[in-house]
Amino acid sequence: MQTAVPALPDPSLRSPSLRPSRTELAKTATYLAIHLTVGFSVAYALTGSVEVAGGIALIEPCVNAVAFFFHERAWQADWRVWRRRAGDAVARWIDSRLGGGNGVDLAAAAR
Repeated sequence: MQTAVPALPDPSLRSPSLRPSRTELAKTATYLAIHLTVGFSVAYALTGSVEVAGGIALIEPCVNAVAFFFHERAWQADWRVWRRRAGDAVARWIDSRLGGGNGVDLAAAAR
């Protein structure tokens, strides 16, 4: 007697992962590099001190990059909740307009 092997869940039906993707991490790192450069330049222009500008440039953008990362995650989580509540019809309409631009099948995510 053979026992049935349970089917693996359809990957398209899974919720988007809460783990950051490599793209999200790269985006955060490049944003940090730009922010460090701008922060140092503005602080140096205002103070004329390399030490003060360096301190400002290191502290403020690092904190801001962390805030930016969580801001992005909060927006993604908000859309996941909205998609679940919206249902298939609205999700399909959004998919047709956006073409599933964020890599998530909205209609499947709404189920």
